[in-house]
Amino acid sequence: MPFLTEELWQRLPKTHMETSPSICVARYPSPEHLRHWCKPEEEANFLLVQQIIQVIRSMRAAYQLTKARPTVYLACSQTAPWAAYEKYQEPLQTLSLAGSVNLLPNSEEIDLPLAVKVHGHTSIYMDLQVGYNLVHYWIQD
Repeated sequence: MPFLTEELWQRLPKTHMETSPSICVARYPSPEHLRHWCKPEEEANFLLVQQIIQVIRSMRAAYQLTKARPTVYLACSQTAPWAAYEKYQEPLQTLSLAGSVNLLPNSEEIDLPLAVKVHGHTSIYMDLQVGYNLVHYWIQD
């Protein structure tokens, strides 16, 4: 593995500050050099999105949706989470295995039977009209 690491190091574009001929003698990165990568607001927003993804996947597991990709609706009453959902809508859809993710203003109500409230400001609605038999699920319980 050290040979692979050295090969990758040699192929990286060098900055004006980096003059080490090898990774073995290069200076270890300090927090000051990595400070531009630290974005706590972005991390907090994506953590919120991850929690929404986890809830949607739990809903999928509860209703045994293995291959179906239902449409998911998110209704949010606050602007900060709404902006995060809008920014990360594509990863939200991909990681939650949803057919599509639609963002709704909180004033807009949707008539779907399956809803979960998350963090007090976000409601998740899942449209199970993808050929799933709810009667079959309720009989099993």
